[in-house]
Amino acid sequence: MNSTTDTIGAFPPPEGTTLNFTDPESIGYRVIIPAVVFPVLAIPFLLARLYAKYFLIKHLHIDDYSIILGWLFALANSIYEILQTRNGLGIHIWDLPIYEFTRFLRTGGTYGSILYNYGTLFTKVSILLFYQRLPADRHFRVVIYVVMFITTGYCLSASYWFLYTCRPIRKFWDPTVPGTCVNMIANYLANAALNAATDIVILILPIWLLWPLRLPARQKLGVTVVLMTGSFVCVVSIIRLAVVPSSLLNSPDFTWNSTSDTIWCIIELYTGIICACLPSLKILAKHHFPQIFTSHNERPDPSLDEYVGSPQQPQPRNNAYLPTLDG
Repeated sequence: MNSTTDTIGAFPPPEGTTLNFTDPESIGYRVIIPAVVFPVLAIPFLLARLYAKYFLIKHLHIDDYSIILGWLFALANSIYEILQTRNGLGIHIWDLPIYEFTRFLRTGGTYGSILYNYGTLFTKVSILLFYQRLPADRHFRVVIYVVMFITTGYCLSASYWFLYTCRPIRKFWDPTVPGTCVNMIANYLANAALNAATDIVILILPIWLLWPLRLPARQKLGVTVVLMTGSFVCVVSIIRLAVVPSSLLNSPDFTWNSTSDTIWCIIELYTGIICACLPSLKILAKHHFPQIFTSHNERPDPSLDEYVGSPQQPQPRNNAYLPTLDG
């Protein structure tokens, strides 16, 4: 830091605007609120899932460990975003000295990308691994593995995009360094679109599995709704995809406009975690309120435990009864 970089803003201010490096206007609090609230909201759902699986089912599956990792990365991302408000997030770009803007880009493009994308990866993989344990045919499982492969690929690519976006790499966070960069906004939009697309596919997968089965319409609809809650996050992803262009493309005020995208990223992460935990909550409901799930004139459907408590066996798609979501 020196006297030159202390007095040069990261971007020329609009005509008639006075630079304010000492007490700039900030909307960083808009990021802090969801970064604190949503981790707290997600904890009861995660703990309820783990309690049901560990103490009632007596077994944790790999998708349970994956969702734990997803929550840990999401929590780390929330802490990081709060700290990022001290690096310029929520402040007008012309009110940031160039050295602070460089720090904002360096931390955002490295730590921020890794934490967010790993949180997204482990949450989506948890949902897909849960689907993989459902009785289904080979084609359904192949699609799951393909979606898992694509999700892993773009999440890892987006995590380390600072390694291949600019040459030299340092130019990614320091615009004063000579060099070249690809279109970073286009890269960002492409990853956001892939994120929303995989959410939509995850949303459709339960319908593909359930609707060919010979089940009572009420039971089929109920199980479909429960399964699809794990992909409700696609709504948030689509909203975020609509927000990104307006916030990042229509103005050079990147540090100010990034707040809206950051907020939706936080909401997206925790919505995914909460929705991924919802199917397991039926275990708690069946344990404490078993009368709700039995009827004197309806045959209770078998539990998923017989499928997931032992090595997976292929199941025909035309079962008369679909296992419930008990694990």
